[in-house]
Amino acid sequence: MPVIGLLTKARFDVKDIPDLTGRVAIVTGGNTGIGRPTVAELARKGAKVYLAARSPDRANEAIQAIKSTTPTVNIVYLQLDLSDLDSVKRAAEEFLSKETQLHTLINNAGIMATPYSETPQGYEIQWGTNYMGHFLLTQLLLPTLVSTASASAPGSVRLVNVSSNGHELFDTKSGINFSDVNMKNGGPWSRYGQSKLANVLHAKAVADRYRAKNILTASVHPGGVNTELTRGLNETSILYRPITWVTKNISLTPDQGALSSLFAATSPEHTFEVNGEYYGPKATKAVPSMLARDKGLRDRLWVWSEEEMGRLGFA
Repeated sequence: MPVIGLLTKARFDVKDIPDLTGRVAIVTGGNTGIGRPTVAELARKGAKVYLAARSPDRANEAIQAIKSTTPTVNIVYLQLDLSDLDSVKRAAEEFLSKETQLHTLINNAGIMATPYSETPQGYEIQWGTNYMGHFLLTQLLLPTLVSTASASAPGSVRLVNVSSNGHELFDTKSGINFSDVNMKNGGPWSRYGQSKLANVLHAKAVADRYRAKNILTASVHPGGVNTELTRGLNETSILYRPITWVTKNISLTPDQGALSSLFAATSPEHTFEVNGEYYGPKATKAVPSMLARDKGLRDRLWVWSEEEMGRLGFA
């Protein structure tokens, strides 16, 4: 399968999305990149969608842009800064103060190959944003996902983690560096790869633990998409600028990149027989790395993550 996905034949189209009237969804990073068409298509099919993002101005601009073409959509802004676990907790509390159901959680937001910095809780910024923030958000919303699933048709309640084939291209060869998850001696790409590996492991771990509760999960590699994700490269080094220029000119569009998330979140073809599946560009079947398929590693990551939440007072 091509890394970019340009030559990949689409398995799914937005016209295949079933009616979502009455469903409630959250999409993190829904203001830009593949998040924006993900929000738009879910809402156009009748879902009430919470667009979770850090900037109110950018989120509201995205909402208005979508409404300019489809005025009837129901999209609500949810303030969320994934790099700060306090913000994650506030976002979950705000959502739960308004809703008693949640059918779809798409952990879409992410950053890539950014310069080293740390979150307020002391995590390297990519690990904290791409994985830890989404882990906590999911944990806080799982009781509502479970209760919604208990009153819904099987397969109606879903978790989708947007990962990347970077989990394999830039892995650390040993999986998750539990002795130093910040990887201070590593580079921006290896830190990115570790965070994206964690996204795949997390989706499968939720499938393991919540299959009996009718929670359907998946992780996806959307392909090489022309989005703002590459801005981290330019911040890291000017040497990456030729890469971002090439990527911009040969990449998938955000609409194409969103197909994998939308398939995993809505398609009847994603079933409990493939719970925890990993999909590639344009909703094609794909195989994650050997480390991503390691049950021992995903169990260890789950326990470690729960312990971290307890240590920080979020459990």
